[in-house]
Amino acid sequence: MIYLDNAATTKTAPEVVEAMLPYFSEYYGNPSSIYAIAGKSKEAITKGREQIAEVLGAKKEEIYFTAGGSESDNWALKATFEAYKAKGNHIITTKIEHHAILHTCEYLEKERGAKITYLDVDENGIVKLDELEKAITPETILISVMFANNEIGSIQPIKEIGAIAKEHGILFHTDAVQAFGQVPINVDELGIDMLSSSGHKLNGPKGIGFLYIRKGVKIRSFVHGGAQERKRRAGTENVPGIVGYGKAVELAMASMEQRMKHETELRDYAIARIENEIKTMPNYFDEYDTTVHFISEEELKRDHSGIPHGGFVIRTGKTGWNDENGHVIEYSLKLDSNPEFTSCVIVAYARAAYRLYKEGQTGCKTVFDIAPAYLSAKDGAELRKTLL
Repeated sequence: MIYLDNAATTKTAPEVVEAMLPYFSEYYGNPSSIYAIAGKSKEAITKGREQIAEVLGAKKEEIYFTAGGSESDNWALKATFEAYKAKGNHIITTKIEHHAILHTCEYLEKERGAKITYLDVDENGIVKLDELEKAITPETILISVMFANNEIGSIQPIKEIGAIAKEHGILFHTDAVQAFGQVPINVDELGIDMLSSSGHKLNGPKGIGFLYIRKGVKIRSFVHGGAQERKRRAGTENVPGIVGYGKAVELAMASMEQRMKHETELRDYAIARIENEIKTMPNYFDEYDTTVHFISEEELKRDHSGIPHGGFVIRTGKTGWNDENGHVIEYSLKLDSNPEFTSCVIVAYARAAYRLYKEGQTGCKTVFDIAPAYLSAKDGAELRKTLL
């Protein structure tokens, strides 16, 4: 099987699994208890918190573990709204956020009386800073803009947004689920007050995430019960998950520079091949994209039956931008291997896409996103015989 959907989830690294295993059967004590075996669990949580805080340039006390990115996003928006409603009820976000943000904003609008501004983005998927400033009112209490888009790959001008928020005395939250562990992030340098992340996006386990909350931010508890997470998020901690997340962060930081260099080279090589071999393809490449865009929503469905792909796993779901709800409809295909292998796969899909384009099927764009993945094909030459 060739897995091409690391935008959705990643394979848990073997080193992460190995680090987690003792906390299932050996150090399984409840970290809130007082006996020795519980102490091991508590130490593991502290270490995981420190590993994440160090990467963000934060204090360990500012890291709160959750069940994942969606919970972190919900907590950031709902608890901030409740805590600051005496100041105002206006939140600014964008139209290309993850549904964890968009649906939470919808809830706050319908059920809690919030006023939400949904900003447009430009043709490259980037927030227009002048439009952001124009949207600010005396009632604005929060700006929430995702760091990197999970569908089109656009990376927002987070530092500039943070500066605008600080200038106006507004809290700034970013959904960094797709960015944390992939690009350098320092919360102080970027002016971030709250940041969401999820372990399974960077070869860590599922079911674990965190919300960074800057010291001094007045935010209420999201889950009520025990005194875990400094009385802000009740529930017995997911110790194996926290250990695994910490290890995944360690591995991601150690390889980040090399991965960024390799992925950039891979992307540029594949784009060059596509432009050279498919002369008539529309050109969607620009300085902002980390993705390669082609025409038609239907192409992947037809590729499934028309190309002998021998075990590809690609994204088949949709997320937003259509006539009904305005959210982006995209597919993403993510790969990483030697340049020959990668470009063979993408060129094969690109040819199928252009075939449909010539037939007049000019529907939504499909995203071919070049990023880390796990592949099992033997080499590019063999794949070329199969696909091309």
